[in-house]
Amino acid sequence: DPRPDFGSHILPSSLASGRVVAHPFDGYWQDIGTIASFFEANLAMTDPEPAFSFFDPEWPIYSEPGCFPASEIGDGVELRRVVLADGCRIHQASLHRAVIGTGSTIGAGSSLRDVVMMGSDALRPHRSLSAEERGEQGVPPVGVGRGCHIARAILDKGARIGDGVVIRDLPDRPPIETSSYAIRDGIVVVVKNGVIPPGTVI
Repeated sequence: DPRPDFGSHILPSSLASGRVVAHPFDGYWQDIGTIASFFEANLAMTDPEPAFSFFDPEWPIYSEPGCFPASEIGDGVELRRVVLADGCRIHQASLHRAVIGTGSTIGAGSSLRDVVMMGSDALRPHRSLSAEERGEQGVPPVGVGRGCHIARAILDKGARIGDGVVIRDLPDRPPIETSSYAIRDGIVVVVKNGVIPPGTVI
């Protein structure tokens, strides 16, 4: 990786070339240099009293506002320890300890546990439309399909998870890399715009 790492490159070169001083810091800081640390730092925001909170009035977080409608939560939805962004559509699904990004769609009968879902940059047609109406032949729409069971996973932006997909929590499995997903630190990472066909079991 050509990008410099703070601990491996920047600090050692600074020590060798100039004067370095320390400054006490007792606020929130988290190294997210690995898949596991990124995953846990995100899910920690769902804790009852998180170490980092977007609601801290003494440490406001400002971001560029998106033009998304409010999220739509339908009948039969169970949300437990979930951070939910704008523009989401969730119907008859169960989410436990999940961070759900802007514009995410989750189909009926699906369950997500320990999942970081990045969402989408744009609003998408509702999944109830036919493939012809969506203009997508044989490719699942962006989001999580119907009847999926997903645990311990990161779904990157624009991921397309077909109906009936199962992603199991198997923390001891070896690293794998495919064109649509990778496994790192026992976490399944569906890549940006990755497609997982209906019925796939990972």
